Amino acid sequence: LHFFCLLCHGAVLLYWWKSVEKLFSKLSEEQRNVAANKPHGICKIKRKGWRISYNEAVEILKQASKTFAFKPEWGCDLQTEHEKYLVQHCGEVPVFVINYPYDLKPFYMRDNEDGPQRTVAAVDLLVPGIGELCGGSLREERLPFLQSRLQRLGLADTYQWYLDLRKFGSVPHGGFGMGFERYLQYILGVDNIKDVIPFPRFPHSCLL
Repeated sequence: LHFFCLLCHGAVLLYWWKSVEKLFSKLSEEQRNVAANKPHGICKIKRKGWRISYNEAVEILKQASKTFAFKPEWGCDLQTEHEKYLVQHCGEVPVFVINYPYDLKPFYMRDNEDGPQRTVAAVDLLVPGIGELCGGSLREERLPFLQSRLQRLGLADTYQWYLDLRKFGSVPHGGFGMGFERYLQYILGVDNIKDVIPFPRFPHSCLL
């Protein structure tokens, strides 16, 4: 059942990418000319993406000749500089990074039960020039696992309502969130995210 959930998750993302490619095929010549003025033009997915584990990502970063501002270590969150390097290392294609450390992610992500280096069934989608575009996971539907983790975090009383949702019935499920402005920035080849936000927030931008 969990494999089926992962399969459905992948199918949704695949459908999304196919929809993007279909949109590109219908762009007018004028739109293409506008995009041609951008350094990378309009993004077209020409090759299959990669899927690597968090463990593999950290090893790639450790072996890199580049010096990072944030030293890559197992258990640390991936910074933008790490994400961009991983995409570059994999050939400038979308990269799915899966199975993040247990203590790095929120309590509701599903425990992989995979030994000393405990991980959860989480995924981040990294894309060229941007870094993280999507973040998602399978959700923990097993009540004992949730109770144990919330008690360890001292949050059992605060999230009793969440435990009740699992207590009275749940099914294996997952979800993901996407930064829409980052999505536009990526497919349109825009360098600065402010250029795809209708009302960007930065110093002195509000005249009220």
